[in-house]
Amino acid sequence: MNLIQQALRAAVPLFAMAAMVAAAPASAGADGHERARADFRSCAKPVYPAGALKDKRTGTVSLGFLVDADGKLVSSKVNESSGHPDLDDAALEGIKLCKFEAATQDGKPVKEWMQVRYVWTLQ
Repeated sequence: MNLIQQALRAAVPLFAMAAMVAAAPASAGADGHERARADFRSCAKPVYPAGALKDKRTGTVSLGFLVDADGKLVSSKVNESSGHPDLDDAALEGIKLCKFEAATQDGKPVKEWMQVRYVWTLQ
């Protein structure tokens, strides 16, 4: 086993998600709007890209994603890149692994954009 392989085995890839709007209020606001919710506990952990792990790349990706009135993920995009396309792509794949609850307006489901940050670190 070469030194790179040993270092990769010793490195522990970590992943954290910081929900920026997932903490929705328990009840609708004065305007009758209740934010969409993401159940980040339902998400499977995304795969740390092998090349990023090998090169010890880390970073934070800010994503925007659209949840439709049925609670399905319709679209996602990188709002702010980590500076590493493979980490950005892995975050886009990771958001697909979550379950969502639609936003409501006056009690009726509506689509809504949300944001989340994926933080890729090594320890």
